[in-house]
Amino acid sequence: VENVKVNETNQIQIAENFHDISKDSIKCLVEDSSTGKEREVYLTNGTFKLSDIKAEMMNNVLYIKVSSILNGTSQHIKKQLDAYNNAKGVILDLRSVTSNNIDEAAKIADLFVKEGELFKVKGKGGDEKVYNATEENCDKKLAVLIDTNTAMSAEAIASALENKAKLIGRQTAGCGWVNKLVALEDGTGLMIATGKIISNKEVDLSEKPITPEK
Repeated sequence: VENVKVNETNQIQIAENFHDISKDSIKCLVEDSSTGKEREVYLTNGTFKLSDIKAEMMNNVLYIKVSSILNGTSQHIKKQLDAYNNAKGVILDLRSVTSNNIDEAAKIADLFVKEGELFKVKGKGGDEKVYNATEENCDKKLAVLIDTNTAMSAEAIASALENKAKLIGRQTAGCGWVNKLVALEDGTGLMIATGKIISNKEVDLSEKPITPEK
């Protein structure tokens, strides 16, 4: 990448090339693993809009498929709830969603819960951050789809909605951790668990998955 050979110790240096918006393109030399031949590839800098949700009406029910939890995803969901206010119910699909964005997860859960604790994050030092509901934006019947790949912040959402929604699907991953990526001096990174997610029923989601209704 830009005449620098990629190895295990210079990942941060390589990443800086991709973050440099002053460059119109980035030159990469790629080796074909099957033939061993090398060829030059130029990657063009640009802004791409990520699609975090997809919504559609199905038999008077609003189906919202969440593909990722990004900053602003809660507002995208709220926009769909407002646009389809005549829907008789809502299906929130959290299957195959793994995210470390715990603050945005709380905002998503807050769209459906009127009051009370949503969940909390307990740090390794014993400190706790409690996420509480602030207002209810949707009082319709709610179903939440989950599976074994529903993990981390997505599990926090499912747990917060457990009292209101019907949980459908398969048991979640049971991986209710909040992680932080720490850069190391050799250019590599280490993902460290900084806290575990506790449901409003005092269930440790880092140890116990969420089980849907039979």
